[in-house]
Order: sequence, then structure tokens, then C-alpha cells
Amino acid sequence: MQQFANMPIRRKLTVVLMVTATAVLAMAGIVLILAEVYTFRRMMVNDLNGLSDVLGQNSTAALAFSDEDAAKDILSSLKTQPNITAARVYTKDNTPFADYIRAGEKVDLPAQPEGYATIFSAGQMSVFKPIMLNDKHIGTIYVSANLTKLYIRLKIYCLILGVIFLSSVAITIVVSQRLRKMIADPIVLLSDAAKLVTEKKDYSVRARKMGDDEVGLLADTFNQMLAETESAQNALRQYKDHLEAMVIQRTIELENANKELTHTAHAERDARKETQKAHDALQQAQSRMIQSEKLAALGQLVAGVAHEINNPLAFVTNDVAVLRRDLPALSDLLEMYKSADDAITEKQPEIAAKIKDASDRIDLPYTIKNVQELLVRSRDGLQRIQQIVKDLRDFARQEAIGDISDAADVNGGIESTVNIVRGRAKKQKVELELDLGTVPMISCAPARINQVILNLVVNGIDACTDGGKVAVKSRPSGDGGVEIQVSDTGHGIDPVIRGKIFDPFFTTKKQGEGTGLGLSISHGIIADHGGEIRVDSVPGKGTTFTIRLPHAPPPRPQNEQAA
Repeated sequence: MQQFANMPIRRKLTVVLMVTATAVLAMAGIVLILAEVYTFRRMMVNDLNGLSDVLGQNSTAALAFSDEDAAKDILSSLKTQPNITAARVYTKDNTPFADYIRAGEKVDLPAQPEGYATIFSAGQMSVFKPIMLNDKHIGTIYVSANLTKLYIRLKIYCLILGVIFLSSVAITIVVSQRLRKMIADPIVLLSDAAKLVTEKKDYSVRARKMGDDEVGLLADTFNQMLAETESAQNALRQYKDHLEAMVIQRTIELENANKELTHTAHAERDARKETQKAHDALQQAQSRMIQSEKLAALGQLVAGVAHEINNPLAFVTNDVAVLRRDLPALSDLLEMYKSADDAITEKQPEIAAKIKDASDRIDLPYTIKNVQELLVRSRDGLQRIQQIVKDLRDFARQEAIGDISDAADVNGGIESTVNIVRGRAKKQKVELELDLGTVPMISCAPARINQVILNLVVNGIDACTDGGKVAVKSRPSGDGGVEIQVSDTGHGIDPVIRGKIFDPFFTTKKQGEGTGLGLSISHGIIADHGGEIRVDSVPGKGTTFTIRLPHAPPPRPQNEQAA
């Protein structure tokens, strides 16, 4: 703490901002990571329990008829689950019946069930579930999975938080560099003025005032104290001159009296002693007064600095607002001072030279011109720190959907939407291709249409294997509307389930990877616009979704508008 107290004020300002930003980001990051670990672990437990229930139900016939081959075939379906490392089916007397161990895995399967529970061990999660047939216990299913997904997810979150932390540190450093010129420099100038007065005993020096805040008030008080000291020094000098004149006059009178009264030598010597005593007393009085004024000035300076120095640093944000409010008046005041340069140069060239030197040292024109922008940047920097925390909270929220636009650029929305998922496509080694034709402006809700495009493109990416391609095309339709096609080279859609893909909660993805609402919501959005969406798919070759949007959506019923 003592080391911080001895730091220069400029460095203190930087340290305060850095510590504040680091503490806020660290707390937010820890909370997010803990929440993510808790949520994802619960999801994995639910998924593994669900998978165990399905395997148990599928194995009832094999257990009932003691068909080990059938049980092994059922367990071999776990090959499609990369995180499942092993599984075992036990008979009702806890004897191993059928096993599954993923290739390349070294797993010691339990000889018998260890109770019906979910167990977490080093890098593994295991579950024991009973197998029931007509409410009778006929066996037990054991499934073990690794926690690789959890670890990968944590690494991604740590990487994101690291990037945000480094960005915040960089922003904090930039903000502190800007702020210290406006907060620390006035105090440094005041300190330099006090040092100059102490070293050269020049009470004509004045501290330069750079604002009307507490430091500006301290500069006014310091300048007033110097003015009073200078006035007292001038009064002492005049009194000394007057007293010396009186001494000279008295000496002349004594010399005249000495000529007239040469026989009174003793009286003359007494008069000279009296004059000398008066002169000595005058010098002593002068020395005491000067020393008293110096001590008083130093005491006021130290007390003022000790009282005021902590306030500016405690309220950085409020001080920036006050500086922005008072900056125009300060600029006008400096312009008025500047108009008096010729008069000061003519009357007091030394002070004028010092003013110019101080102005050049801080580059006054540049400071006046750019200080408003610096204050705005400082405010934006503080708001940016708050905005990062807000962004972390809102990380998983959906973007708000806008209202109907009379002239929407469909191609622009498609392009921006595809750009959002390019990173996902690149990660899954899927090529994204855009072929946007010249289409008319149409009346629609752009954010809703973008949501439809996003759902279709993401589904296409997920359906493709390495080296696959998703293409998005737009063309004008014959009725003044727009036709959009989203095609992929994925595994296609089985004709048996093609009629169900727009049903709510219907999905072909693995449990936990989709809600089954994307295509249903997309179908509803297009229907609300008076358009249509159709699907063409060839199993093993790919799928094409075609969207037709009219030039304008149909009028909405009065009761729906009121809602």
C-alpha cells in the first residue's frame, strides 16, 4: 500500500482503472464458467439417462429370450455416439450378459451393478439403470461416457473470456493515457509552480488553472496565497525603503548637530547606537515576517493538497462529465486570455515568456482542439467496460425481431446472415456459396426473413460432411416478389419423414442438439408473409428448400393487429 501511495499520480490513475476493469471481468467470467459447467453437466446427465432408458427398453426382448447376439447388436448402435466409451447389460441376477467397448478405449467394466445412480469419476460419467418388463425387473443397463464435450466447451469459454479480458486491458490503457492528461497534468503543473516558488523565492509565479474543478479551486487558492505573499513582500520593501530614508535623514540631522555640538561627542555616540539598534530591529522584524509568510504559505499548500488530492480520483466518471460541461466556458476563457497576450508581453515580458513556455510544453492549441474528443472517448471507454459485461449476460439471447419494412433489401439480409455462420461452416469444413441475383425491394419483416435463412443454412451445414457445400441463391419471381433457394449436399431427407419436417418438435438430430422448432417457426414466418416454402430432397445427395415471398404480405385481420 505504501508503494502505491508513493507512485506518481499518472501511474496511480492507470493502476486504479486496470484493477477495476480486471476485477469486474474476472468476477463475470468466473460466474459464467461456473454456470456453464453446471448447466452442461445437467444436460449430459439427462442425455445419458435418456440413452440408457432407450437401450434398456430395446434390450428387454434380448434378455427375455437370452439372445446375447441381439443384445450386442443393440449395444453396437452406440458407435454413433462418439462420447460413449462402454456399455454392459446385466441379467436380473447381476451377471454380465452383453458388452460394448468403443474401439481404441481401455475400459474396465464393472463385474456387477453398483446401484442405480449416476457416477462421475476422472474424465468419465457412468449410469446404472434398471431394465423393466411389465413392471418386473429383468436386468440392468450400464453406460459410460467421457467428458470430452464438457472440456472442449470450457476451453472455448476460457478462450472467449481471455480475448475479452485482453481487449478490456487494451481499452483501459488507452483510456488511462487520455485521462491522465486531464486529471494528473493540472496537479503536476501546480506542483511545479510550488517547487519554483520554493527554490527561487519568486512570489510573482502563478499556477496555471486548467479547469473549474477541485484542482482548479486549489490552483486559485494557491495563486491567491502567492498574491497575498507578494503584496506583503512589496509592503515590507516599501517600509524598509522608507525606514532607510528616515535613518539617512536622522543621520544627517545628527551630523549637523555634531558640527554644532562637537563637544557633545558622548551624546552623538549614543544616538548612533540608537540608530543601529533600530536598524537591527528592522532587519529582525523583516526576517521574522518573511519566514512567517513562507511557513504559512507552505502550510496552506500542504493542507490543500492533502485535502483535495483524493477527490478527483474517486469519481472519475463524474469528473469527466463535469469537464465536458465546463470545457466550452474554459475554452472561451482561454481565448480571452490569449487576446491579452500583446498587453502582457508589453507590460511583463518575463511572465509572457513563461506563459508561452508552459503553453508550448503542453501544446495548448492541440489540447484545446482535441480535449472534447478525448472526453468523449473517455466516456465511451467507461461505457465500453459496462457494455462487455452486458454482452456476456446477453451472450445466449435471441436478437429482437423488427416490424414490417416497406422497402427491404432481401439480398443484404441474406449476405449478412450467411456471414454470421461462416465461422461455423469453416469449422465443419463446409463451403458456403452465394449467388444473389438482382431482386426487387419487397415489403417484409427483414429480421424474421433473416431468421428463416439462418435456420436453413445452419441445418444445411449440419447435414453436410467434410467437403460439403451449402448454396444460397436469390431470384426475382414473376409476381414482383423474390424466390430464395438454400441447397446442401448433405445426406438428404428420407421420404418417409419428409411430410413431418415442419411439425413442431420434430427433429432428426441427436438428443440435445436440436429443439425441432427451427423449420416449424420458419414455415410460420413465411406463411405470415403470404409466401410458401417447399422442400426437394434426394437421400444421399442433398436437400433444397425454396422460399417464395410476395411483393407485400397480405393484410392482417383486425383482431390480430390489435393483439
